[in-house]
Amino acid sequence: MATPRTTVRPFATAAPAGASGINPAAMLLVMLAITASLFTTNPLSSLVGVAGLIALFKFFWTRTQPAVLVLALLHQWLQVNAGLLYADIFGLDHSEFFTYREHADEAYFLGMSSLFALGFGLWLMTRDLSRERLDSWLDSLDPRKCLKLYVTFNVAFGVISTLPLPGLGQVFFAISFLKWGFFYVLFSAVLHTGRYRIPLVICIFLEFVFSLYSIFASFRAILIMPIMLLPVFFKGRIRFVHLLTGLLLTALLINVAIVWTAVKQDYRAFMAQGQKGQVINVSRDVALGKLGELVQKMDSNVYEGAAVGLVRRIFYLDFLSGVMKNVPANLPHESGANSLKSVFHIITPRFLFPEKEALIDAVQLNKYMGRYIADYRTTSMSIGYVGDFYIDFGFYAPLAVFVLGLINGYLYRLLYRQDPVGGWGLFFAMPLFFTFYVFEITLIKMCGMVVTYVLVMLMVSRFMLPYIKRKVVWDVVTQPGTAHFNPRRARIT
Repeated sequence: MATPRTTVRPFATAAPAGASGINPAAMLLVMLAITASLFTTNPLSSLVGVAGLIALFKFFWTRTQPAVLVLALLHQWLQVNAGLLYADIFGLDHSEFFTYREHADEAYFLGMSSLFALGFGLWLMTRDLSRERLDSWLDSLDPRKCLKLYVTFNVAFGVISTLPLPGLGQVFFAISFLKWGFFYVLFSAVLHTGRYRIPLVICIFLEFVFSLYSIFASFRAILIMPIMLLPVFFKGRIRFVHLLTGLLLTALLINVAIVWTAVKQDYRAFMAQGQKGQVINVSRDVALGKLGELVQKMDSNVYEGAAVGLVRRIFYLDFLSGVMKNVPANLPHESGANSLKSVFHIITPRFLFPEKEALIDAVQLNKYMGRYIADYRTTSMSIGYVGDFYIDFGFYAPLAVFVLGLINGYLYRLLYRQDPVGGWGLFFAMPLFFTFYVFEITLIKMCGMVVTYVLVMLMVSRFMLPYIKRKVVWDVVTQPGTAHFNPRRARIT
């Protein structure tokens, strides 16, 4: 039976909600945010941004499940509103943060209306999912076995990924997301029992360090994941330790992102060793040594400049504004051609159609911007899925985004329903975060990644889930009773 709505909605409270379901502290925050938005240099845009944030937490925050959709939509909200926040703080007009300023306001309102549409579609498909707490499922997990399975999967997949497997790249990319499902199970078991915390911290540290040996900022995932999973242990209310833990993790993520922004160009150039393209031509030890050297050379001026650069990197409306200047003035709307191309790309797998066109985001970006923006050999830059829908349908794009939200919500629901009362549904559904959370992903890539992942996970659920379950549950002989738990070490409550 689903948790009553009035006990789920409040998102920052030290006590259960009243009968009305309205939390006084939350209402005060909402009123202050609305009032503050009216006194900024961009009152209308700020009010729309605040409304989006309120709707996000109102309809997606649940304190008994991982914050998958909350963080995914929050990240997209930040990508649309980062420039506005900067402009409001420094008293600037919002358009001054754009490089392509002519259609800045239209781009912002199209971006926000598309996020409302996406969220509405997701909510319609996921609103009735069970919000039962996961206590019985957590009680069944043996943290030692969960740790063993997590490490085994990472080592095995690391070996398999080095093998030449032409035509199966997307399948193995989808399988790689399962590591976050195993991490979710491990994290949950450790925090629930209070056991194997040090090995968990070591795993997080190693995951972070090894992820630095990459062209892209893949280390963010291991920092986002604990923030996403903490709501499982809120037990119906947010206490100081939860808030502090979340704030510390968020602060760490922000600072790491700033440092990465400051050093990434020099770091990537060093790893490429003069070769064009997103390649790595040095060993992991040499690369990490160079990264440490670059970090040590940072000073306060570089850090401040990188902070502004990070805001500009997160902000992703500039290309949408530039496309609006060129389409339909110089190029006509495609009337659905991009959307149909995405569908055909899904139904023609590369291992059956090896001649299928490669996905090169920068080529499409240059075409619809009407100018040379990016070299596809050295960078990956894209218009984003909202830009794709604008190219197809103009200002009716939010209607198409709503349909996309319904489809993505249905697929999330489909995976969740593989185990509607336990935690294994989330084991499959949670990694979809990494296909939902970026505003700049192109429609064709989003659809391809989501559909491939869902199909692969349905196969895993059908043939492998019983085996995985047996590998992580307590043995009947060794399962501890509640008397054996140390309440000072057990779950965060």
